[in-house]
Amino acid sequence: MPEPFSWLLGILKFLAKPVFDFFAARRKTARDRKVTLDRFYVELEDAKNHALESMKLLANEHNRRNDPAERAGRRWDRYGPISSASRLEFFAIKGIYERHYEDFSLDQRRAIPKVFLFADRYNSLLADLDALHGEMFSKYEWDFAAKPVVTLATFVFLTAMLVEQKERFKVAETETSTSIVQKVLDGWNIRMYGIELEDAE
Repeated sequence: MPEPFSWLLGILKFLAKPVFDFFAARRKTARDRKVTLDRFYVELEDAKNHALESMKLLANEHNRRNDPAERAGRRWDRYGPISSASRLEFFAIKGIYERHYEDFSLDQRRAIPKVFLFADRYNSLLADLDALHGEMFSKYEWDFAAKPVVTLATFVFLTAMLVEQKERFKVAETETSTSIVQKVLDGWNIRMYGIELEDAE
């Protein structure tokens, strides 16, 4: 190859390397971001499923205590203790949310802290129930499971929508706290004897 062409090829290679490195770095950053956000949604899905299990357990214990057909004439002071639901715990998603805050949409950034808030609220309610661990049904108020289940239902609604819709996440303005809880109870066929939901005024 003539000398001028060899010299030109060397210049082009020298100029092309930074451009190639720039785009390669961008591809790696995008790939790493996708892996991290995928991990975020996997853990969110796991938390949702855990919350559903706890909802079903608490609803079942509520019905065992309050539904005459399920209690089958047994006295409250002879029937217990209740099965214990477990706490909601997060492993990586709080850190991912903080590190990738700008990668989430505005609606996601408003919803995700509420997910953490409802988890904390549920864990606090659960701590109150744990204080009665091992006691008979007579020690429990009739609606002992109502607040934890309602809190979990809202948690499930938000996490399910965040996982399904991702960056398209948006809660319809027509949704109310009652409609959200009712959708979750109906959607997963969870029944609680004698509990009626009402929107706060």
